Order: sequence, then structure tokens, then C-alpha cells
Amino acid sequence: MDVTSFEEFEQWASGKARQTRYHYKSSLQKFCEFHGRNPRELIAEAREGPEEGSEAPWLEENAAEQRLKEFYSHLVTPEDEGGRGVSRNSAATYFRHIKSFYSKFGCSVDVETPPADVANERPELKAADVRKLVSAAPGPRDRAIILCAFQGGMGPTEICRLDYGQVEKGLERGDSPLRINKVRKKSKVRHDTWIGRDAIEAVEAYLNERERKEGKIDSEEPLFAKRGKTGEEGRMTPNLIQRVMRGIRDSCGGEIEEVEDKLGKSSQNPLSLRYLRKAFGD
Repeated sequence: MDVTSFEEFEQWASGKARQTRYHYKSSLQKFCEFHGRNPRELIAEAREGPEEGSEAPWLEENAAEQRLKEFYSHLVTPEDEGGRGVSRNSAATYFRHIKSFYSKFGCSVDVETPPADVANERPELKAADVRKLVSAAPGPRDRAIILCAFQGGMGPTEICRLDYGQVEKGLERGDSPLRINKVRKKSKVRHDTWIGRDAIEAVEAYLNERERKEGKIDSEEPLFAKRGKTGEEGRMTPNLIQRVMRGIRDSCGGEIEEVEDKLGKSSQNPLSLRYLRKAFGD
């Protein structure tokens, strides 16, 4: 089921920016899949109200509120307990989106959006800490991603959008540092960033291994790909990077002084790739 095929979605998202439509679709798709209902069925159910003949209809929780609470609980429940294991910040965003969806069609949802977490204190990672992350990375691709994020000051989305062609000529010339020309997603501003020797060597090692397994890499292909997949559909994703970094956190997080006291106390991974970008800025 694709929620965008329903007129209810189009009415809800009408006039919204492309990025907002993308997030609306993601939230509603997850909500519908969790409950096994399509958008039209959910609205119809919410409009029905309590069953006819109910002795105390004012005491009955409306369907929309009940489904929202169940969905939120599922989102924040850890994966090993059957939930999705997302942060409370993300779960609150999903909750807010779905509440807006119901409100669009006159379905009252009086329950307050659950509060997001207090801002997490970010770790002050040093170069020595990054070396530990690199050593704990499960393979050459993930080592290269970590070093590119740290030395190039790039976030997960920027890393995933890189094409092989953006480093191809620089690698052929043996440039060090290597210039990467890219466009910021939000501002659409074209600019340069640079990676140093460590990142260059890691990228070369990863690309050599990939070519041995998959053959020649075209300029238009993603620089970082999902294992065993090629072409645009095989492009690395921020969610997959998150999963990799959680595994690295579990492997070596306790060995990093700046991270050890934050483990278990924060809803966000203190070894998230975005903290490498901040470490680069420092």
C-alpha cells in the first residue's frame, strides 16, 4: 500500500514543500502499516465515534487517540522487544504529523504530543577516539565513511549523496588532500570540502575491494553502496549508517572516555556520525 495513492494524503499534504510531503508520507506510511489500515479507513473509524448504545460514551477513548498512543509506544520500544527503537524526539515528530493528519479531517485528538527528550550533551570526540571507531568498524566501507565524515566535515546525508565521479579524477591523479565538490541539499550552494591521507587510503581500499567483487564502478554510481548492490538503488542510506554506528558504539563505546558516561543515559547514540562532523568543526 502506498499512502500517496489516497486522496486523503493529497488533501493533507496539499501546498506543502517537497521535504514536508516526504516526511508526511514517511510518518503516515509507518502509521498505516503498523495498524494494518489505509488512510481512508483510519479517518472513517475516527469519525464513527463510540458505539451506538454506549452507556458512557464520554468515558470512551476515541479511536484516533488510542491508535496514536499505541503507535508512539511501538516507536519508542527497543527493537529487541519488538518495537522500532527510535528516539523519543523522532517518535514525537511522527506523533505530531499523524495528529495533524487527523485534525485535517475534523477528527479531534486532544492528547498532547509526548515531550521530546532534553537536548543530549554531545561528546567532545578527539582524533584518537576516531581511530578507535575506525578500528571497530566492520569493514573497509564503514572505515572509509567514518574518516570521510571526520576529515571532510560531512553529515550522513552528504556522505550518502556522494557519487564515485566526485573523487574519481582526484584519486587517479593521486591528490592529497583530495578535493570534493558538492552541493548542500538545503541551500543548493555548491562548495568544496577536502579529505586527507587517512580518508583517501580508506576510500581506495574500499573501492578496490568493491571493484574486485562487482567490476568497474561508473562515475554516476554512489561512492558508498549497500553491500552487494550497485546503481542508484544500492546507494547507502542514513538509516543504514545509523545501524552501523550503533554496532560500533556497542563494540567500543566503553573504551572512549567521552562516551562511556553517556551510554545508557541518552536517547541518541553518542557515536553518531553527526558528532564526527562536529568534532571536525572543533
